[in-house]
Amino acid sequence: MKPLFLIVRDLLCVHSLVIVPGLGGFVCNKASARIDKKSGKFTPPSVEVLFNQRLQHNDGLLQSALVESEGLSANDAEQLIKDEVARVMSALAKEHKFDLSGLGVLEKDGRNIIFHSQPRVVENVEAYGLQEFYFPELDEAEVERRNVYRPTEKSTGFSVIAAAAVLLFCFFAQPVHRDSINSYQASLILDTPCNWVSSHSVEKVTKYSVVLSRFETKAEADSFAVQQQMMVKSDTVKVIEQGDEYLAVFSETDNWKQVISSLYTVRDSMTNVVMPFVLCREVEVE
Repeated sequence: MKPLFLIVRDLLCVHSLVIVPGLGGFVCNKASARIDKKSGKFTPPSVEVLFNQRLQHNDGLLQSALVESEGLSANDAEQLIKDEVARVMSALAKEHKFDLSGLGVLEKDGRNIIFHSQPRVVENVEAYGLQEFYFPELDEAEVERRNVYRPTEKSTGFSVIAAAAVLLFCFFAQPVHRDSINSYQASLILDTPCNWVSSHSVEKVTKYSVVLSRFETKAEADSFAVQQQMMVKSDTVKVIEQGDEYLAVFSETDNWKQVISSLYTVRDSMTNVVMPFVLCREVEVE
């Protein structure tokens, strides 16, 4: 026959309270995760089993479990509980301690009975599999900071301009379904003109374009441009080479108001465009 307190332990896995008539009640109490900052010990959420000697009401739970698991009659189950409780109380009176067969240990302290639960008698199903671990706090290390010179290409340089970022955010803040595109198209960049010395006097005109996407190969950029041209029914989407990549741009113009109109078109009519940005270039006019 299975020991009585092993049956109590099994019942605690599905019930928050199990009363042993004549002895007291065993209560499950959920404990939150804990951090010991001194030792760096992390303890996951757990279930603590407590004992309350005042809980004496016979709710029939333990008796019913004995009838079902051991095939006893109700009277025999009741008598078995009384006999086991008498054995526990006798041991506590003589030795002041009693082992509850895998559940924990009871100790007699004057008129009180103190219960010492075995660790993790009942698993917290919400944190099942989590173990204690140690992760001491790391000391902050000084990081060497160096200024890195980044040469600017002759044709153009890139920098983030706050006003342009706010403008594009206003256009594309509303959630719109978009397909995924190349992972490197993740930043909002505005290309700004750079000053360089020309060997001859030329007139420079500022051109604005809405960059739809960036590609590593010209074939990919051309395919994307054709797709967008079909959507807007216009040939204003073209491909330009920029450094070691190819940009699919829309509506190159020297009129900033036209850029705003183009942004509306991109937002309302084009797909596969997640975060466009405005490219500003200085074009030479002989």
